[in-house]
Amino acid sequence: MSAQKLIDALNPLKTRGPIPKEGVAPHQYSFKNRWSLIGTVCSGKTTIEALLVLAARTLSFGVRKFYCDVVENQSTIMDDVSNLQRGRFPAKTRAYNQYAMEPGLLLYWDEMWSDKQIHIPICDLAGEDLMLGQKGTTMSPGPAAYSAAKHLQEYVQESDGLILVAPASKALLFKNDVRVEREPSDIAFDPDVNLARIFGGIIDYKRTHSNSKSLKGCVIMISKWDLVEPYAVEMNMDVMTEQGRERFLEVCFPFTRMKIKAMQRVFKTKVLFVPSFVEVERDGQGNIVYWDAEKKEPRIKVGENRMPSYGMGWMADTINFLGQFAI
Repeated sequence: MSAQKLIDALNPLKTRGPIPKEGVAPHQYSFKNRWSLIGTVCSGKTTIEALLVLAARTLSFGVRKFYCDVVENQSTIMDDVSNLQRGRFPAKTRAYNQYAMEPGLLLYWDEMWSDKQIHIPICDLAGEDLMLGQKGTTMSPGPAAYSAAKHLQEYVQESDGLILVAPASKALLFKNDVRVEREPSDIAFDPDVNLARIFGGIIDYKRTHSNSKSLKGCVIMISKWDLVEPYAVEMNMDVMTEQGRERFLEVCFPFTRMKIKAMQRVFKTKVLFVPSFVEVERDGQGNIVYWDAEKKEPRIKVGENRMPSYGMGWMADTINFLGQFAI
């Protein structure tokens, strides 16, 4: 592997993908639960993955009987966390890789009568991989890329748990289709339709394949909440409250919410709804401060001890939820 390839793989400004390791397949660890991050293009999946690792690491320092470790595999997850602490968001995940980036979290709880542990690999695919072949999609990669994406989709279908990422910034929240961010032009206009199709494909596979794993757990992350919070709160959709989360999903992600309820009926799946946000720096007029204004790369607000400003409590709730599946 050339030095330049390694530099490019670890550069936060480059498209993110597995560290090149020519001729070697990624090592497969044994585990009890495989979780996959599900979301459309640029919905914030990689950032959420890095925040989970950061939160678990922080909890391990502050909670005496909780321990964690990270298994990087072929991913760059430790670099992603480090970049968050530098005030930079992770780069976009590269599409059409031959295999998924699958960092794992090793979590341990020491309890009075027993010890619990869980190894959770979190499969992170580009939104393009997940959307390929869906209705309303006009993406047309070459045969090799198409074959690789289909293989990755099949891998995700055998997940024990899912983390669905619903991007608040792209939701049809305002009149006249005004949004903070938009879906790419080669997929459906509505992020709810896109997410419901990805999620629905996995659920349909599990319903129709009797030997497929049941879906044990599902986390619905409402991502990029900080970008729409002032407007949504005025519409009685404050996702910091349970009622506000339900209203937001029913209004802005109704097909996804419908499928989640149906999934609970079929698989008795445990479900958690949480918001996710990372606070960015703003100037005196409230405008976002960018590292590079032309590339629209915002600066993350970083406080003491090099800690980014994010929803730590919600990530801790997610880790506690994952702990329900520990043995």
